[in-house]
Amino acid sequence: MSRSGRKNHKRAYWLRGKIIKWVRDLAFREGILTVEKNPAYTSQMCPHCHTQGERNGHHFICQNPAHTYHADAGFMGMMNLYRKWNGTFIYPRKKKRADEPKPTQAKVVSVV
Repeated sequence: MSRSGRKNHKRAYWLRGKIIKWVRDLAFREGILTVEKNPAYTSQMCPHCHTQGERNGHHFICQNPAHTYHADAGFMGMMNLYRKWNGTFIYPRKKKRADEPKPTQAKVVSVV
């Protein structure tokens, strides 16, 4: 990365820190609780059936055939961030491939 690129990154992180500090101070003066959470998967997961949906720009579409759900991706992110805060958010599971071998169980033998 060039010197100007590194400086731009440094400036961007500095500005982000200033904005976060300003928002925290403002919220504290107003009596509002602020919490930082990792936003991973928040705008991709359906809050109703906990399956991973599809995002088209700012629009979310649930892929579950049992129900149809369409919403704004920002609204989905807000709902799922709240679920992360209160501990009810469910992360998506990795899909198993068909050619993946099944794990074998070891037999336990007791020697007397």
